[in-house]
Amino acid sequence: MVMIAILLALSAANLSADAADDFALGVEAYHAGDYEQALQIFKAIEDSGYVSPELYFNLGNSYYKTGQKGMAVAAYMQAEILSPRGDDIKANLQFVRSTLRDKVEDSLQNPIWQFVKESSLYFRANELTWIAFIIYLVIIALLIYQVFYKQKNIVYLLVIFFAAALLIISGSMLGINLKLNYYTDRGVITEPEVDVLAGPGPISDVRFTAHEGLTFRILEQESGYYEGIFANKLKGWVEISKAYQF
Repeated sequence: MVMIAILLALSAANLSADAADDFALGVEAYHAGDYEQALQIFKAIEDSGYVSPELYFNLGNSYYKTGQKGMAVAAYMQAEILSPRGDDIKANLQFVRSTLRDKVEDSLQNPIWQFVKESSLYFRANELTWIAFIIYLVIIALLIYQVFYKQKNIVYLLVIFFAAALLIISGSMLGINLKLNYYTDRGVITEPEVDVLAGPGPISDVRFTAHEGLTFRILEQESGYYEGIFANKLKGWVEISKAYQF
């Protein structure tokens, strides 16, 4: 079955020594079918301040197995930030999203922006930082060489121009990556069904009904409500107690 194949826990090889024993206990509990116990162990590791894609992957597995699909989506998305090319993470996130009541059609996404976003999120932020830094050093070296050796060859100048273009592209990708992954507050609906309102209060008109697992970008917080732009491109306010910010 697909779920058996994609819900296997990842290796604990990259864990710190302090968290490794607890992580192993969580994996053991998960494989024994004690998903509540596994979830509590992984949450305790998270609360201790430890962060890794393996931890969030297993949190997502445990949340899903305990029936908390919204929290599972949030955990997998956090794992994806730390390991953007992790096939197991992507497979689990895609699977859980396929079971949600609210489906987001690809046609709602601007194809150009979607390509730029996916390209920027394909790398970790530190990878893009190193790429941009290395290209910058190459450009400096090329310019120094040009000054000392009076290089005016058109091919040489084109190489410098090309390297400068790559620096701009990698820098832009880094900015988009940081903006989306670290400087954008996101939330996910954690209740089976939630009214999204026109304003921050119970007497506001209902704009639409959201269901567990629907994600949104948080714009502001007021009077116990989040204002957000949801993955279905609709905008409204939702009670903080019925969503999880990550």
